[in-house]
Amino acid sequence: MKKIIISVVHFYGAGIRISPKNGLFGVERLNMLEIRYGHYTKSIEMKSDIISLNLRFK
Repeated sequence: MKKIIISVVHFYGAGIRISPKNGLFGVERLNMLEIRYGHYTKSIEMKSDIISLNLRFK
């Protein structure tokens, strides 16, 4: 007899993006900053958090 495991997965997150016209923090070449957070859970007691920082240069 085979054992069947059913798991439930949830992921949610949020982020913010800043991209001013004249550059970021007075640096014209730096034109975008993005920060993201995500939380992942699975019903088999698995949890994960992730934070990412993205920068864009001209």
